[in-house]
Amino acid sequence: MSKKTLNTDNLEALGAKKLADLLIEVCTGSADIKRRLRLELSHNLGASELVHAIRKRLVTLRKSNSFVGWRKRKALIKDIDTQVVMIVEKIAPEDPSSAFELLWQFIEIAPFIYERVDDSRGDVGDVFQSAILHFEAIAPLALLSVEALAAKVWNVIQDNGYGEWDGIIGILSDTLGASGLDQLRQHVEDFAAQSIDVEAEQQDAILFLRELRGGHADYAAERKERFVQSCLQEIAAAAGDTHAYVAQYTPNDLRRKDVATSARQRNGYLPASSDAGAAVVT
Repeated sequence: MSKKTLNTDNLEALGAKKLADLLIEVCTGSADIKRRLRLELSHNLGASELVHAIRKRLVTLRKSNSFVGWRKRKALIKDIDTQVVMIVEKIAPEDPSSAFELLWQFIEIAPFIYERVDDSRGDVGDVFQSAILHFEAIAPLALLSVEALAAKVWNVIQDNGYGEWDGIIGILSDTLGASGLDQLRQHVEDFAAQSIDVEAEQQDAILFLRELRGGHADYAAERKERFVQSCLQEIAAAAGDTHAYVAQYTPNDLRRKDVATSARQRNGYLPASSDAGAAVVT
């Protein structure tokens, strides 16, 4: 193999001083390379230093409000992806509890990022959708209170406007365990039992659109009902409780072909002694 080939062995032969000089030269005018080098230097001082550096960067990303045009879009994607890589590859092996906290904080900044960048291509969303999957491996190693975790999950799924928390119940199901899923279910049921605060709803910026749809209170009630149904079904699916999952459907729901198909896929569960059951069978 040629000694000019760009590979680890050939570059290592240049020596540390030469490589350091080259890196300084290469990073001049490149904010993303500078940022990555600073993160690597922080990690070299210890995981706690890297935790501090990433937390600081996430706060900056959250507070930023300038629109990111197409010229800077690629750099933003590289930036947020770098934060995930550092959390997952550098911090998680040494300090899973801090990694969990930082990854949670990272997903929380998603709405602030979406509000200032055009993500019609979906590659910004891809970073967040990939990042949330890492909770499955990190959460079991972190020092987490099941009760606190259930409360955290409940808080974020109530305000999931961009879908950034989609799938979090299933992803954390092993860490939550039966106890945590029961507590999460209780949060949902308590919410379902509460009356709709119409006065608070009237402050919503899209009130006019809701009124056009045939009644503000009715729309709010329907939206709440769909949300509760979705949550309880996700919890049931995570718990492997087919009966509880299918029980969230009304008989009319089960007459729909798509719903009937979904019900059949749930371990062959069929509602007993009902027209809905017959619809599912057919």
